[in-house]
Amino acid sequence: MYNLDTQSSLGGKERWQNAHSRGDQLSAFDGKDGHPAYVACNGIVYDVSSVPNWKGGHHHGNLAGHDITPAMKRSIHGDSVLKDLPVVGKYIGEPEE
Repeated sequence: MYNLDTQSSLGGKERWQNAHSRGDQLSAFDGKDGHPAYVACNGIVYDVSSVPNWKGGHHHGNLAGHDITPAMKRSIHGDSVLKDLPVVGKYIGEPEE
């Protein structure tokens, strides 16, 4: 896990400056234009940047930079596919529909 409280850049890429994020902060990590791709699910933010299916910041209609909790509840695999991804913080924003 990154030390998000003290690290504002890592390898030339943006990172969160605190471990708790709202939706306006999460949206900056959309996987486009060299930005990392982060998604929130059940209050946890995951880095999906290295997942080939998330290339370009989207996967099966879901967008990086968003809370994908509702979509994961409807998916056949649930949130189990996230368990091995890097956790980068906690999401304290309102759930997206």
